[in-house]
Amino acid sequence: MNARAALALALGLLNGAAWGLLLLVGFQLIAGIAAQRAAGYPSPDQIAYFIGLPVLMLAASAGRYVWLRISRNPRQPFATLLLSSLILLPYLMM
Repeated sequence: MNARAALALALGLLNGAAWGLLLLVGFQLIAGIAAQRAAGYPSPDQIAYFIGLPVLMLAASAGRYVWLRISRNPRQPFATLLLSSLILLPYLMM
């Protein structure tokens, strides 16, 4: 494994850990909203935002990890890692 692949693997694991933690926070947020028993909450949009997006990005991170472990060409997973990291920043600002 070359240095670029090792860097992409390490950054991918950090990215996956960040999305995993955001998924746990999302579950807690949805549980908190549901405990208030307000009519119409949690809405399907809230569930999709707080749980659906982190699940999707965590699955992409796991797929990227497997791809890096199998593939000899780390360019494509590195590009998807960059996109996943760029999605993380606006998600944290909301």
